[in-house]
Amino acid sequence: MNILKRNKKKPNISSASMSDIAFLLIIFFMLTTVFALEQGISYQMPESVRSLKLDKAPIDILIKNNGTYLYKHYGTVSLARAKNLAYARLAVYSEAQAVLRVEDDVKYVHIIDMIDTLLEAGVKKVVFISAEDYPDDFSKY
Repeated sequence: MNILKRNKKKPNISSASMSDIAFLLIIFFMLTTVFALEQGISYQMPESVRSLKLDKAPIDILIKNNGTYLYKHYGTVSLARAKNLAYARLAVYSEAQAVLRVEDDVKYVHIIDMIDTLLEAGVKKVVFISAEDYPDDFSKY
């Protein structure tokens, strides 16, 4: 038996609707995408700096423009030393709050680093005040 080969046409896939499908997919993904919102730092601003009630033994830290940290009565400290001092203060006063006196033009990274350090130490309440609005005697450190 002799098998004859037929000349078959190869099927063609029309690409005319590919651009329509691509645009429909783009629109679909644009409409269904949910962007995660970054959650910032939650804070409460006091009504007045002068009406601020500080506890008896706050963890008092001055953040200087150049990124150095002055811990009241201990002088210049590193983040690790500030964490250890905060641990010691919390061992004596379990509800001690931290007071961060921030000078003008301090980079946010220095403030955030100190907040993270204090939170790691277990401080539950951090108060921000301007170094100029609420001056204290840090000059000898």
